[in-house]
Amino acid sequence: MNKEQYRAGITKIVFMMAEAFRDTASDALIDAWVAVLANAKVTIEEAQQAAVQVMSTREYNKLPPPGVFLAILRPPVNCNAVANGQADLVLEQVRRLGGHRQPVFEDPITAKLMEVRWPWRDFCDTLQTSEVKWWRRDFRAAYLDEIEATSPPLLEAPDPKLLGNGKDHLNGTNER
Repeated sequence: MNKEQYRAGITKIVFMMAEAFRDTASDALIDAWVAVLANAKVTIEEAQQAAVQVMSTREYNKLPPPGVFLAILRPPVNCNAVANGQADLVLEQVRRLGGHRQPVFEDPITAKLMEVRWPWRDFCDTLQTSEVKWWRRDFRAAYLDEIEATSPPLLEAPDPKLLGNGKDHLNGTNER
């Protein structure tokens, strides 16, 4: 699908929702929707399904902004819940396989942690029932650290010359 077809599909969806909510849609609004949804790699089919979901609820009385629409389409992930679930999965594999067979973890972070930080055989041999609570806490912290380490930075550091009243704070001059 090329850019024009994608824009036409998103335009149709936005105008459909605008009409349903008795709202208006401008070219600038369409541009924003296309940019946000294309950046998130949302397909036309996904957008259509989310539009039907938005229009079928009484939660909205006007056209939602594209960011809200994207949050409906792809809700944010609770990283703590994922980390706890992965810890449960590891412990289940310990019970099921023991140290005799190496499990395959689909989650890349869990696989990395159980290969590098807690090598499987050593982990199975040394894990005590009384230490599971503390291991779960350490695993969750390591999992969240790994997520943070692999996430791109949210903001770039600003140019020092752009900070303050036009002063270059590094050398005290008023140069820009």
